[in-house]
Amino acid sequence: MKKTNKFQTVITILILTFLSFTACKKENIEIPDSETKTEQAASFGDFEIGSAAARSECPAGDVVLNTQAEVDSFATTYPNCTIINGFLNISGGNSNDPITSLEALSNVTEVTLTIILDGWPEETTWGLHNIASVGEDLVIDNCDNLENLDDLVSLTSIGGDFVVKNNEQINHLVGVEGNDLTVGGALKVKNNSNLSSLTGGMDGMGYITIVGSLVVENNPNLTSLVNDGADDMGIFMPNEVRLINNPALVSLEGLHEVEEIAGDLIIENSALVDLSDLASLESISGNIEIRNNAAITSWMAEDQDEWLLTFSGDLIIDNNASLTSINITNEGPSTAENITIKNNANLSSLMLNGEMELGENNLLIVQNNAQLATCAMESICEFLDNGGQAIISQNAGGCNTVNQVKADCAATMDCGTFEPMKWASNIKPRSAKINWHAVNEADNYKVRYRKKNSNHPWKVKQTTNTYKSLFNLLRNTNYEYQHKFHCPNGWSTWGELKFFKTKP
Repeated sequence: MKKTNKFQTVITILILTFLSFTACKKENIEIPDSETKTEQAASFGDFEIGSAAARSECPAGDVVLNTQAEVDSFATTYPNCTIINGFLNISGGNSNDPITSLEALSNVTEVTLTIILDGWPEETTWGLHNIASVGEDLVIDNCDNLENLDDLVSLTSIGGDFVVKNNEQINHLVGVEGNDLTVGGALKVKNNSNLSSLTGGMDGMGYITIVGSLVVENNPNLTSLVNDGADDMGIFMPNEVRLINNPALVSLEGLHEVEEIAGDLIIENSALVDLSDLASLESISGNIEIRNNAAITSWMAEDQDEWLLTFSGDLIIDNNASLTSINITNEGPSTAENITIKNNANLSSLMLNGEMELGENNLLIVQNNAQLATCAMESICEFLDNGGQAIISQNAGGCNTVNQVKADCAATMDCGTFEPMKWASNIKPRSAKINWHAVNEADNYKVRYRKKNSNHPWKVKQTTNTYKSLFNLLRNTNYEYQHKFHCPNGWSTWGELKFFKTKP
């Protein structure tokens, strides 16, 4: 019985195979071998025209186009494609079949990931004018025959970085039709030899809103960030602003709306005249580096007295040959890390106002400013009086050594005729109260304290009262403390060192 069933099964398979072959022959359908299949499937990145994805409106994966034949084949296979769900990588460097036209992509309105345009040595007709959105980055690199990006007339949103680098002919980024562009990441513009401005074409101006950083480096013909008459760039809280080695850049027009920088501000451009376009800037969380700006004569515009802002990183003002004055007020509670003012040959006026407190491992350098004769200002005097580390040398008389500045501080800043009596009271295991007699005309007092005979940083408290309570002390521990007072002509020096011991 089992042998009969097996025989019937074999017969059935043979019959079905014969019928299938007959059906194919009647329809004149050829069954290709594996080599023929390979030849019939044209590849674009991660998809094949011969696959099921190729019969949909758009490919299922990334699109990589290296030749004009591949561009034309894309249009034939996907005539109705509007959204590419992946990368679009277009490279024109194939010498045998260079890309000369992108009209085949004219229906595309969105690329969900990154667009990379790389190496177009030939004259190329654009076809990207309907793309409105790029999900991640837009990178334009080494496209030497592109004079502008005006074909991106519909582009309003880039989710990641907008990178334009190593392009010989591009003269501006957006603007011929007045389109506004939002960049979710950084705008990075580097090594573009003919670039003259970031926004504004011949027939209109564009407006760039940047959420991330602004990095503009090594663009030899860049004269301005925005075209004449254009609106400001919409940079409200960039992670970083780096404007470096743009030798024709004369102003920072376009940055009027910047109020806060979450990282560093670095400016190094030999033709830049002043920093007045940063007048609205109120807070910098990173370093301030103003270096090698040979043409800057003043810190701000003529009608501005000082730059009011909060900063907490390093302040470096170095080798600005024409700079004559600096006036910065640190308004916030955060403190600088290191301050370096050096190699500014014509600097004659330095004002660092507000709280410029440096920690025990930080450093103040005022060096090689040949015209600077006065350094005994309140912030520097207080820093030195707190035992801060400093290098002060090679400036004009009056600001040549640390001891000289300390002597000037003592002569100009002491506002009291006597030191008031002070004492500790209400001493407990974890707290104590420091008291003193009032000083005529004093409006503020400071107390500083630390463990006795230690090298720990002082903890400083300020008050308008004639006492200050100290908390979170260590049990059964000896402390040392001093106090100073503020009169109309400035702060006194720190008074006599006194001691107390907390309860066990």
